[in-house]
Amino acid sequence: MYRKAHGGIPIARARAELYLHAHKVIPTSQSTLQAGSAECGTERSAAGIFQDAQKMLNFILSILSITTNRAAMPLLAALGVFITASVPAFAADAFAVGCNHYKQGKFPLAKAFFVKAVQDEPTSIAAHYQLANTYFQLGEYDNSIFQYNACLKLNPDNRMRAFCVSAMSQIQNLKRTNANKVASSSTADSTVKHY
Repeated sequence: MYRKAHGGIPIARARAELYLHAHKVIPTSQSTLQAGSAECGTERSAAGIFQDAQKMLNFILSILSITTNRAAMPLLAALGVFITASVPAFAADAFAVGCNHYKQGKFPLAKAFFVKAVQDEPTSIAAHYQLANTYFQLGEYDNSIFQYNACLKLNPDNRMRAFCVSAMSQIQNLKRTNANKVASSSTADSTVKHY
């Protein structure tokens, strides 16, 4: 009565597992991936959900390849399409990889992935904020200020707003300090050349 799926799992059990995983992944994927945080705190959960969705999609495809029940095929295919549509894979993946590179101090690589995340999800406060932080680490202060302002335009919570304002203030102070150092260095050089 029960046909066996890959690995000897009965089809009925495979379908039950499919629905169990679907209820776990689908409702939380969109909200978790959009939430983000200034510290990349959702990186692990976003990456985990993305991996769960990939596993579930592979599972659906394996069931589709072995099932002979024509009535179940459209349902499984529709579920597969829904899963891929509900998980913004590229933006989430780019953000998670960018966070990983940022934590490792690989700022040029982090920059590339955060730029991709911002392009894919232009309304992501966390992506703009992390891109701004990355520009700051690379000394690209004007780009950093631009991204902090982009983050502020998206109306973040008070904590994120305070981080952005504080960072922009710090950049202005750094610019002033660097300008003063250059000016005093030029004065010292001209004084030495004079004697």
